[in-house]
Amino acid sequence: MCKLHYSNQLNFLGLHIAKLHGILNAPYGASHRAVRHSLPLQIQVMGTYGYAAPDYVQTGHLTTKSDVWSFGVVMYEILTARRSVEKKRPKNEQKLLEWVRRHPADSEQFSEIIDTRLEGRYSMRGARKIAKLANSCLAKYAKNRPTMLEVVERLKLAMQHKELDGQDV
Repeated sequence: MCKLHYSNQLNFLGLHIAKLHGILNAPYGASHRAVRHSLPLQIQVMGTYGYAAPDYVQTGHLTTKSDVWSFGVVMYEILTARRSVEKKRPKNEQKLLEWVRRHPADSEQFSEIIDTRLEGRYSMRGARKIAKLANSCLAKYAKNRPTMLEVVERLKLAMQHKELDGQDV
């Protein structure tokens, strides 16, 4: 993930989009569409609801910090085994990020968001650290989000918790 972000950063940000004449799908649901009406090329910003960072939606500028936001969503999807938007759930549970925010990582209710299929076979301390990391990725302002390198390092630390008790020790 970090190699993609830093070795090919310019390509990832869509600088070669003028050659594409179509839709370029970026990781985690964000996409751009190049529309050639005349020169210069007009870029139309699009994104999948639930994955697009607020700064990306507002400005149309895709940055590595936009991807960090999307990865924060993905981390919560993994913890909860839910998608970012699920219309078939009760209204107050349809939007993943709104739902998980009602179950803070340091609260007793936090365990309610963990994928029930795990049946307690996970580290609660590790899960809490991952949720806190996801929260930092989901910071409203891009400048407050970690880099992907920091995300990887913090994930490694969270994964060091090997107890499979599903509860705090």
